[in-house]
Amino acid sequence: MNLRTISMAAVAAFSISGAAAAADLGLDPIMTSPTSSYDWEGLYAGVNGGFWSGEFFIGGLIGNNFVFDNFLFGIEGSAELVSAPAVTGDVTGRAGIILDDLVLYANGGLGISSPGGVYAIMGVGAEFAVNDSSSVAVSLESTGPGIRFEGSYRFKL
Repeated sequence: MNLRTISMAAVAAFSISGAAAAADLGLDPIMTSPTSSYDWEGLYAGVNGGFWSGEFFIGGLIGNNFVFDNFLFGIEGSAELVSAPAVTGDVTGRAGIILDDLVLYANGGLGISSPGGVYAIMGVGAEFAVNDSSSVAVSLESTGPGIRFEGSYRFKL
C-alpha cells in the first residue's frame, strides 16, 4: 500500500465514524445555517437609559430593521433627557449578524445636544430577544461629548 491509499482509507473511516457517532446521539451530522426563532425585521419602539460622560439619561426610541439572510441592517432615532439639564437626539444606522435570538451589531450616526451641538456616534452593541415581541439591547458608543453606555427595552409595532 502506498501513502495515498492509506490517507484515503483514513479519511473515509473518520468520515463514516463521525456520521455514525452523530446518528448514535440522535444528531444530524450535516451542519445547517442558524435561523432565528425571533423575527428581527420590522418597526419597533422602546425606552432607553444609561450613563453618558458621567451623567444619567433616559429617553425613547423608534427604529426599523431589515433582514437579509442572517444579516440585519437598521435605522434608529432616539431622544433623551440628560441629568445635567440637556436634551439630546440622534439618528444612527446599524449593521449586524443574527445568531438565533441574539444580534451583534456596529452602529454609527449623528447626534445633537442642547447645549452642545452636533456630534458623531460610533459604537457596538448586542440585542437579545426576550420573547416573540420584545428584546433588550446594550451598547457602548463613542460620541463627541464622551463615552455612552446604553441599555434599552424594545417592542415590535
